Amino acid sequence: MSISNLTSSTSNLNAEKQTLTDLIKNLNNEQKLLLEKRILNLYAKYRTASDEDWDFTGTPLKPNIAQVIKIVNDYHNNQKKMDKLMAEYDLSTFELIANICDYCKQSGTIVRNIDLFNAIEFMQLDEKFLMKLVHILLEDKEKDPIDYIMEMTCLPSHMLLMLTIILVELKNPKMAALFNQRWPEIKYEEVNMVEFNAEFEQVMSEAMESLGLNGQSDNHLDEWNQLLDDTCKTIQESMTGLNENATKQQKMMNELKSLIDNFPKPKLQSILPDDWAELEALANSEIPDSLHTLRMSKKGYDFIKCDLSQENLTSQLELNIGELVFAKGIGTFNPSGFVGGHLVAINNGKYTVQFIPGTAEEPIKEFDADDIAVGHAPTVRCPEGTRIVAYFKPRLPSDPNVAGWYAGTVGVAPMIQNRHEYLIFFDGPFDGYVEQCDIRLLLKQGFDGTKFYPRASHVLVKSLKKDFLSNYFHLYPEWPLIRVQKNKRIAATKNITETSALVLEVDRQMVLVRFPPSKAWSKDRDCSVVDCKVHDHVDEWLYRGLPRRFPALLDAQKGPSDRSYAARRQLRNFRTNFDMAWPEYDLPAMKANYEQMKGRLMSNENRPQTARKSMKQSYLEIPSRVAKEVDPDVLEKQKKAKKVRFETLPIPDWSQLPKIHTRRLNKICGPDCLSHVENSDLLLKPVYEVYSPYFKPLLYGWTRAVTHFKARVNWGRKVFYRTPCGLNLRDSSEVGKYLELTKCENLAIDNFVFDEQIRVHMLAKHGIDDTLICKDYSNGLEQMPICVVNAVNNEGLPDMTYRVGRYAGEPLIEETMNNKFCSGCSCTDDCSNSETCECQRMTREMFRRLAKSIRNDDIKHPNYEFRTLQDKLKTGIYECNSTCKCVKSRCYNRVLQWNIRIPLQLFMTPEIGWGVRTLVDIPKGAFICTYAGCILTEEGADKLGREIGDKYLCDLDVAQAIDDEKKNQGIFNLDDDLGFYSEDVSEEEEDVTQEVYARNTERRRKNYSSREGTPSEEMEVDESPGPSNSNAVKQPRKSDRIQNRRAAGQGAQGIVIEDYFMNNNSPELFVLDACVSGNIGRFLNHSCEPNVFIQSAFVDTHDIRLPWLGFYTYQNIRAGEELCWDYGYQPGSLPGRRIDCKCGAEECRGRLL
Repeated sequence: MSISNLTSSTSNLNAEKQTLTDLIKNLNNEQKLLLEKRILNLYAKYRTASDEDWDFTGTPLKPNIAQVIKIVNDYHNNQKKMDKLMAEYDLSTFELIANICDYCKQSGTIVRNIDLFNAIEFMQLDEKFLMKLVHILLEDKEKDPIDYIMEMTCLPSHMLLMLTIILVELKNPKMAALFNQRWPEIKYEEVNMVEFNAEFEQVMSEAMESLGLNGQSDNHLDEWNQLLDDTCKTIQESMTGLNENATKQQKMMNELKSLIDNFPKPKLQSILPDDWAELEALANSEIPDSLHTLRMSKKGYDFIKCDLSQENLTSQLELNIGELVFAKGIGTFNPSGFVGGHLVAINNGKYTVQFIPGTAEEPIKEFDADDIAVGHAPTVRCPEGTRIVAYFKPRLPSDPNVAGWYAGTVGVAPMIQNRHEYLIFFDGPFDGYVEQCDIRLLLKQGFDGTKFYPRASHVLVKSLKKDFLSNYFHLYPEWPLIRVQKNKRIAATKNITETSALVLEVDRQMVLVRFPPSKAWSKDRDCSVVDCKVHDHVDEWLYRGLPRRFPALLDAQKGPSDRSYAARRQLRNFRTNFDMAWPEYDLPAMKANYEQMKGRLMSNENRPQTARKSMKQSYLEIPSRVAKEVDPDVLEKQKKAKKVRFETLPIPDWSQLPKIHTRRLNKICGPDCLSHVENSDLLLKPVYEVYSPYFKPLLYGWTRAVTHFKARVNWGRKVFYRTPCGLNLRDSSEVGKYLELTKCENLAIDNFVFDEQIRVHMLAKHGIDDTLICKDYSNGLEQMPICVVNAVNNEGLPDMTYRVGRYAGEPLIEETMNNKFCSGCSCTDDCSNSETCECQRMTREMFRRLAKSIRNDDIKHPNYEFRTLQDKLKTGIYECNSTCKCVKSRCYNRVLQWNIRIPLQLFMTPEIGWGVRTLVDIPKGAFICTYAGCILTEEGADKLGREIGDKYLCDLDVAQAIDDEKKNQGIFNLDDDLGFYSEDVSEEEEDVTQEVYARNTERRRKNYSSREGTPSEEMEVDESPGPSNSNAVKQPRKSDRIQNRRAAGQGAQGIVIEDYFMNNNSPELFVLDACVSGNIGRFLNHSCEPNVFIQSAFVDTHDIRLPWLGFYTYQNIRAGEELCWDYGYQPGSLPGRRIDCKCGAEECRGRLL
């Protein structure tokens, strides 16, 4: 059935009664396929243009996914009008329609059900209009995009929406049902033909008059017509002459081509077969290009399931006289590579090869089997260790290696994860990925006695890679790969010199790095543009598992040489910074090779290791696990465990309070503004046992309201607070100022939240009454009671002694936890100004001193902001302490040291034990609780972990996490990033930090000398915590330190915290254990998509080994949601131990350990 017949059959349908849905349903399969194909083609072309620019030849624009989702959410869920969306997002009509259509269409399928009625109504589309487009699309010949627009008399935005609607009707009838039953009624304006004719006559008369044609006789008009005819005839004659010239030129070209085709070709003086046309053309080409460019055509090696083995090895390596082979000849263009030729003879294990003239210095030469490869690609998959010749093509213009055929060894066989390509370790100084069609088998392969054993083929390698291949196949697939991130630095070696290289691209197990220029002050050292044409860069593709190029791999391979706890931690964290050569984690081969690796790394250390939670970020690239069916019994228990009921707390009516002020905040506010509230009968009534800390202001005379305002063309919502005296406060800064003026002691700045999504009056409670087993697990130690519910099983309360804070488990630690190791601030303004508070400045400056590649420059305010923390700070937070002069209850820089104020609940989960959920809404950045427990040395933690388990051990590894990251990025080797710091710190900030450190150092000296009984008058200093300390030792500026260290020959090694403490015979790491005693923080579960993060802070000591740990929210959390954080475990880090992850997140990594 032809397309024209198909079109005519659809045209015969009754257009009056038929709908678009009926029209689509009546199409047969062939019509539907044609319609869908043309819709997708046209959609891509219209997506390159706009309503103003009708250029349909460009590349389709890729949608901004985040913006598309936000727009569709406002359009569909919030029911915002189209014109409001255009104004809010500053979009044109075409851009708005394109965003909505992009969301509906993805790879030709509909992914979401949204109602397109508002868009249809906005664009004034009629159902018959779309039916007309369907008929046009089904015509025999497909038209250009511009033709469809002209025929439909519309704009590209109309076409995009119409094509999407038709595609919805084709692919998703459920979504089409949302709008196809209620098409908008388009009312067209009626035209008065009498008025129209009169207006037309007037326009024509004015046009004739402007041309001077009014009043002309018919003779004059005939002259005009004759002139027009003559002009057209002249143009036609000119075109005819051009056509004749074009015909003559075409004839000449055909004759020239015929002469070239019939020109006698020189005969090739060799015994090559006649059917080798490709080789003959290559040999007779004007510019000889050696046979190393000859590549076998790709014949669809999608995935070869049969591996090279003992059984098929002979057939794959079979050679006959006259066949094409590759031999390691001294090539004209590639001296170290292989060149193709013809096998002439085989005699006593010697192979005589005749090369194509011009490709080698000797036309005929004899070779051993080591230097011969078969001429065709293998028809089986080559396993790891197979010796091959492969075609290498440089990926960089500056690569000194020549493209050609080179000998090498298969490092990783084809699989889905590496796109069915081989990773080849060439014998030369390069590696790369190669397709099946570009490899040839060498005749000499690895054998174990008489059995084919490819992993023994390293003995055949004659280059420097022999030792590397031996070690690689000894540990494979557990060979480590350095973990890298794009635009981050990594420690790498170039010309035996260790330096810090910039990662430009990551391609599976290969990485493109850029080595720093020879001049450290060069402006192009931070350039991350691939194939940069402006600067002179040194770029190189490297295999991520080369120890000689990545020092971290070399250190890991050496393994611990002693029985120290640092050495055992090296084994435990072996995979913290490495991936594995095989991109899977659950392989049978691991079991056979893991013990070898363990013995290699552990040396003589055979003690079991402990798993600990950590503040280190995990960069492990683990594929998301496939969703599994949930046991119905577990599913039912999950429903019971998650069941909560919500209660709305009644708010006191403060409307009868007298309003003292009616204007905004001013200096006349004072303590008297709160006096009438304190004397009111409504104060703290009714009495609530549990409530949100953000509900507390409503119990002290405050009112929280939401106002609607108009910004530009759209309406918004904003929260404001009305004070007891009648003022309206719009933000936290105004609230803070009011609390300061009124000397309010009952409320703090973090009792106020201006996020409209936070429901301060909402309280969640357990959904099943008989599941409550304890009203307060903390036994009154916490400000808010912590109830315990169990709707899953009959298990009782967890066995743990509840403690609010941490405590020292050993005398040495107790001595270190001393406020004499702290320096304080001199603030008198509640530390509300982070620029003048010394403690907050120390937090900010320590963060800014980090190297740029380590810190997160997106953090604009590296400190508390009105007692909330918006982003995690790797260097920790220096909170105000007992040596500070600020008032503790109102200080903006004291958060972790307060008791829990968020109502929490301990509940039983079906699969992962106890969990914690919030009973109220929590805004982003709010403090939840600390992780409390017993502080132990690493030795004590290992001992305890072996005796009672390591489930609740957590490393206090702030310094170690930063040192590890610096070491992996090679920052110790950069002249401008010495040690812990970066150079972009102002001189003023440098002075303040050095002054704080000076006071801290002097106090430590005084403390140590008093302990030893040898006090010294020379060490007596003024211990006042303010900046006025005139006796503080002034430290040199950063620039001076750099020059001094270079002059002393110290290079740029910096100070490694772990080495510093080890050299002073002091523990370099402490561990927090919450197994025996702890707080509610112990029960927070792990999630691969956490809503809580852990942050370190220094409160009672500035010793970087002893921070406090606190939990903060990543995002807004609704009442009843479970609180989870990322444990930071490294899968596979402990031999013989595996813990599967059951967090249930969409991007779950599948394993905890």
